[in-house]
Amino acid sequence: MRSVGRFGACWTILAAAIVVVNVAAVGAQTSRVTAAAAVAVDRKLDEVDWLGVDPQGRFEFLPKGATPDAPAVTEFVAPADLVSWGAPPIPGKGVFVVLVDGTVVAVETVGADAENLQVTTVIVGPREIPLPLVRGVVFPGAGTTAKRDRLVRRLASTNHGDRDLVLTVGDDEIAGTIKSIDFQNVTLDTALGIVVVELTKTAAIVFNPAIAAQAPSAGVCTLVGTRDGSIYNCSAIKPNGDLLKLTPSALDGASAPAWEPARTDVVYLQTIGGKVTYLSDLTPSGFKHVPYLERQWSYGLDRTICGATLTADGKRFRKGVSMHSTSRLTFPIAPDKKRFAAEIAIDDETERRGSVTFRVFVDAEERFRSEIVRGGEKPRPIAVDVAGGSQLSLVVDFADFADEQDHADWLNARLMP
Repeated sequence: MRSVGRFGACWTILAAAIVVVNVAAVGAQTSRVTAAAAVAVDRKLDEVDWLGVDPQGRFEFLPKGATPDAPAVTEFVAPADLVSWGAPPIPGKGVFVVLVDGTVVAVETVGADAENLQVTTVIVGPREIPLPLVRGVVFPGAGTTAKRDRLVRRLASTNHGDRDLVLTVGDDEIAGTIKSIDFQNVTLDTALGIVVVELTKTAAIVFNPAIAAQAPSAGVCTLVGTRDGSIYNCSAIKPNGDLLKLTPSALDGASAPAWEPARTDVVYLQTIGGKVTYLSDLTPSGFKHVPYLERQWSYGLDRTICGATLTADGKRFRKGVSMHSTSRLTFPIAPDKKRFAAEIAIDDETERRGSVTFRVFVDAEERFRSEIVRGGEKPRPIAVDVAGGSQLSLVVDFADFADEQDHADWLNARLMP
């Protein structure tokens, strides 16, 4: 178990000293959640409010404009059948704590004793998190949203190394053992001696992965996004009046209490590990990129080809595949999967530039070809029959201006029964 007793004293970082939390951005609680589209394995529900979780654990949706006292119009979706509702929140510029299961918690204050990380959030108030379940902390100095996203992703995937790391705003990495953290500095014992880094120059702290707990084994979980920018990877969601009892996968079985945001603070739901298989969770069986000139591009899984969060028409996506023209990316099709679905778009990181065509092949047969998709256009939903196939190939070709800014996204690309 990680023990901050090695710091010599417990440490506390007060948000008042290093971060401004925009409480207004969290929004006042209302009786209903803003309407958004919900996508399930067997249907799409346009403009529905999320009413919460029923006693059977099903998600309950209500068409926009309907009233909760009209049960005939209420739609129920089992977690394993849900693709998504709403959109991942855009993170603010405060402090974020990253857990071993990928949960990202926006916090106002953070501190620690010998056993736990103590945090305070706008939505759920104070909580304690066992230290071995924490990957690290991202600070306001990380910079732009894209840079913060990259740091969060790095912390969530860190599983090797045997030292603490301080990542600075100047992109330096300082390895050592953290001795103390106070209002102004983080102090490390390094191979070259004691090093002190100002918190204002600290982008993130990565705790020693060698003494972190293992991430929970894969299973059905639900990503729950709240208005403060947090996204919880939940193994369980239970109703509790106007509140929800969330159990992040990392805390499943731990003595820590459930996290309880108000239902109306939830802006995003997405199930992982249910009936849907996301291509980004598979290992590709083949990839080929043919550059227009000389530059070689790879592909991105759950990120853009430049490493940022997938974004189209101002909406963020946690799942998907990104490619550059001209590329072909192939995935295996399990025998029980009959349909492929996605939303196709040019990523917002191109600033409305780029133009491509999307094609889908099942084995050697082309089963879908799009019209030209251009930067700045809304994502277009597609659905393709893949029954009987063994290989699914995604192809992106350039269109109007050679391959300029051709950052093509297959958003929520998934295989379904």
